[in-house]
Amino acid sequence: QAGLSRMQLIRQVGRFFNFDVGRCLLCGDITAGTGIGRLKKHAKKGKPWAQFVLGSRFFKGKCMTQSYFEAVRWYRKAASQGHPEANLWLSKACLLGKGCTRDLNEAYRFAALAMTLDSSMEGPAADILDDLCEEFLHSGAGDKANELATLLALLAEGGCGNAQLFLGKACYDCEDYENAKYWFAEAALQDNQSEDEYRRPCLYAFASCGMLGHMVTNKLRDAILVSSDLQLG
Repeated sequence: QAGLSRMQLIRQVGRFFNFDVGRCLLCGDITAGTGIGRLKKHAKKGKPWAQFVLGSRFFKGKCMTQSYFEAVRWYRKAASQGHPEANLWLSKACLLGKGCTRDLNEAYRFAALAMTLDSSMEGPAADILDDLCEEFLHSGAGDKANELATLLALLAEGGCGNAQLFLGKACYDCEDYENAKYWFAEAALQDNQSEDEYRRPCLYAFASCGMLGHMVTNKLRDAILVSSDLQLG
C-alpha cells in the first residue's frame, strides 16, 4: 500500500504470519521466512545443523531481529555436538567480543577445533589465526603468537591459501622478498581461492617490492591478471 513505511508493511504482513516472516517476505527471502518456525523446532530438538543455521540468522540479522547473544547461544549448542562451522563462528565471536566476552584464547581453541573436525575449515580458520597472531603480539603474548605462526606455517605447507598469503605478508614485512615471492606465488595459484581476495593482493605485493619480471612464471602472470586491471611490465 502506498504511503506505508517499511516497518508498517512488515507489521501488516505479520498479522497473517509473524513479525520475522513479514521481514523475510519484504526482503525477498520467502523460503527463509516461511521456514523459520520449522528451523526453530529442529533447533530446539537438538539438531546441530538447525542450531547453527539459527545462530547464523541471529548473528547476521537475516530475517530475524539481530542478536549476537542469541547467535552465540545457538552456536554453542551446535558446537557442543561437534558442528565444525559452529566452532568457527564461535571463534569469530570470541575474537570480536560479539555476544560473549572477548577471549583470544577461546577464539584460538574454537578455530583449532573447527579445523580438527573438518579440514575444509582450514582456510577461514587461518584468517582468524592471522588476526589472533597480531592480537597476541600487541598484547605481549609472544609465545602464543609464535605458536600460532608455527601452526600457520604448517597449514601453508599443506596447501592452505590463506596461510600462504599470511606467510607471504610476514616475509614481505621482514624484507625477506625471496620467501615472500614464493608464498605469494603459492597463494595466487590456488585454484580454489577467490580472485579478489588472493590474486589482487599478490599482484600488488609483487609490484611493491620489485619482484616482477622474468622470475614470475607465465602461469602465475596469467593467474593474477585474470582479475586485475594492472598491467605487468
